[in-house]
Amino acid sequence: YAAWALSRIGPAAEAAITALTEALKDEDMEVRGYAAWALGRIGSPTAVPALTEALTDNDPRVRRYAARALEGIGPAAVPALTQALKDNDAGVRAYAACALGRIDDE
Repeated sequence: YAAWALSRIGPAAEAAITALTEALKDEDMEVRGYAAWALGRIGSPTAVPALTEALTDNDPRVRRYAARALEGIGPAAVPALTQALKDNDAGVRAYAACALGRIDDE
């Protein structure tokens, strides 16, 4: 719930990126997943490296959250999402493809 709350505080959420990035290393899959989701809600390109790393998580659910989160960041996420199209999990590939289709690369 802390990750959800941090994602709702708008521009001040930038300060939460470090904490959420650390949460991506938590042993609990749900914590990692919600941290990825929150980073996507914040939408800061500074989260791309951490979310790219989350795309290699052992749990496919975390990788799915990371792919969806990267959509919220925009064009800076395209290389990571393109790589996610090669994931062995069909859900991750689907989220990556959908995200790539929604990113406006103006």
